[in-house]
Amino acid sequence: MKDVMARGANRISARQQRGAVLAISMILLLVITLVGVSTMQSTGLEERMAANAQNKQVAFQASETAIEEALDDDQYLSDAYTADLQNADWPTRDVTTSGESITVSSEVQFMDLSKNVVEDGSAVSISIGGSGWAFYNYRISGTATVDNTSSNNTNVQGAFVKGPAPTDTLKGG
Repeated sequence: MKDVMARGANRISARQQRGAVLAISMILLLVITLVGVSTMQSTGLEERMAANAQNKQVAFQASETAIEEALDDDQYLSDAYTADLQNADWPTRDVTTSGESITVSSEVQFMDLSKNVVEDGSAVSISIGGSGWAFYNYRISGTATVDNTSSNNTNVQGAFVKGPAPTDTLKGG
């Protein structure tokens, strides 16, 4: 008789456990789903952060390129010097980019002129006494914006450019 009662008790507890297994399985499935969704959101955030860092770097490089192109263009620098003599606006220009959606511009400002330049072998220094050469001091800014993003950058660089001393008496030392 004990065996019959023990078997009956096992049947009842087996029936009760079937519902518990389903409930535990559903809870585990819910936890795994929440972990998966959280991981996907975290990955999406990291991807946006990496894209923003890359866009910022592209904007930085583009603004540096605008400055370098301005320094390489003698006419652009001369226009800045002339604008200063005539109290006109500083020259600005847009820089064309290929393959990227970037808006780039540069501005050159003439700051000062030193006519007292001495050339000694491989070194050039500013000194008392003229030699027919001058250092033209420019302030060049390059601005770049990566289109359709909030990434932008402005770099400013000072530069001394050696050139023939001007013949005018309005500027220089």
